[in-house]
Amino acid sequence: MNNDSDGLNNLKKRNIKNLEKIESHLNDLSVKKKFINENIEKYYENQRETLNTFKDDLLNSAHITHVKMKKDDDPDEISRKKFDHLISKVSLSINVSRLFLNLIASILSGSYSVISTLVDSSLDLATGGIIYLSNIAITNTNNWFYPRGRQRLEVLSGIICAVIMGIANCMMILNSFQAILTNTIDINVDKATVGIMLFGILSKFLLWIVCKTHDTPTSKILRLDLQNDIFTNIVALCGAYIGTNYWIYADPIGAIIVCSWIVSSWYSSFNEQIPLLVGGQIEQQQYNRIINLCINHDEKIKCLDHLMVYHIGSNVQVELHIVMDENLPLKVTHDITEGLTHKLTNLDFVERVFIHCDYRVDGD
Repeated sequence: MNNDSDGLNNLKKRNIKNLEKIESHLNDLSVKKKFINENIEKYYENQRETLNTFKDDLLNSAHITHVKMKKDDDPDEISRKKFDHLISKVSLSINVSRLFLNLIASILSGSYSVISTLVDSSLDLATGGIIYLSNIAITNTNNWFYPRGRQRLEVLSGIICAVIMGIANCMMILNSFQAILTNTIDINVDKATVGIMLFGILSKFLLWIVCKTHDTPTSKILRLDLQNDIFTNIVALCGAYIGTNYWIYADPIGAIIVCSWIVSSWYSSFNEQIPLLVGGQIEQQQYNRIINLCINHDEKIKCLDHLMVYHIGSNVQVELHIVMDENLPLKVTHDITEGLTHKLTNLDFVERVFIHCDYRVDGD
């Protein structure tokens, strides 16, 4: 018991020293900043941000040891899941109402621009349903069949939405070009159509504001979808109105602009989501945070032999080899390794940690 207490005290002293070093580095950066030009100011700002992150990580992990503490339900995580569930329901309800309203507007106007928003509304309903079902699946995961949970369904749902959106809007672009070439355009945008379009823009904007206040994978997907809807509905309304009153070709051109924007946005989202699913690398600052915790964890760690960090969904997996003296007792090496595992797992972007303890640097 005394050994554990001494080890904890030593760890606290070590953290205090490290924090003092970081404070010293931050003060040095403040002095240097007075004598630098704008070209390297960003570099020092990045260094300051990194050092502040190191400081926060050391403070947050100061109480963590090899003793496995009972992990209470994280209030923030519970709140995040409740919000995701609620916002998915609200989004689904709005998309259902907009689908029928846009169907009415499309029938009344015959506008290609308005029809493009109908296609968008139909796909919004599909994407909203996919996200809603994925959140239900994640919340109600059977840990016996899925020991590590099903968090990657969030990323997968984003990829599925991107593919569906891309295909459908490409087809709408082709139909709009065909209408221009064959001169088969007959539109009539009245006050009812304008009112329906304005209602859709307002409802989406209010929901976008709510999603903007939360930084979860589900909120990001919905936020992208909502900002697309707001932009495309405004363009569609302008195209349909101009096409009715001034230049008829403005209507199919508006539809082409709307669909091209949606395809471009979802293609970008697709490119961002794929690396998360296939084991893409993390940001350099996240690497730095992991290394900082490792080298400051215990003086008995001689060096890091191997470090590999990669995405397994929204979060990452850490594979680490540390080198310690071969004559250390098993209990000591176990406690050091276990404590480091708990510290790394405490980082908000880390899902799993695997640490291998070695007595020499062999590069394995």
